[in-house]
Amino acid sequence: MASHHLPSPTKALQPAGAPSTCLSVCLTMASPRVSVRSSTLLCEEGCMAVVDTGASYISGPTSSLRLLMETLGAKELSTDEYVVSCNQVPSLPDISFHLGGRAYTLTSSDYVLQDPYSNDDLCTLALHGLDIPPPTGPVWVLGASFIRKFYTEFDRRNNRIGFALAH
Repeated sequence: MASHHLPSPTKALQPAGAPSTCLSVCLTMASPRVSVRSSTLLCEEGCMAVVDTGASYISGPTSSLRLLMETLGAKELSTDEYVVSCNQVPSLPDISFHLGGRAYTLTSSDYVLQDPYSNDDLCTLALHGLDIPPPTGPVWVLGASFIRKFYTEFDRRNNRIGFALAH
């Protein structure tokens, strides 16, 4: 299983001397893109992304997330909680995060939380809005729903991140 190291070095989330907002292992990358199906939907000009072991969901700027949810046909159940009919899950499109020139693709089973013991016909998406103001943000946070699919190696000595399929 080969991992992919990002070609450009990553930068720390906070400038030197500033308090860290990352309470777990994380590194920041510049210029990812987000696509649905094969079309770039978000971050066409690039944006910032953080891989964070302490985050459960994938988070992004609220305005970007609303566009993504509209594309997926999701409804906002409560503030930053998006749902779809569980019957829709198999037909939801893939979402890809383009990092270091490669696409890391999540299928609907990767980003939708399904409770097999629930009688509810609504399934929650493991994506939510998070507005981090400049100069640190805006930023996408790739949490457990990303890390669960892609083994992530944090190489702090060389300031880079490696990814490989986790199965």
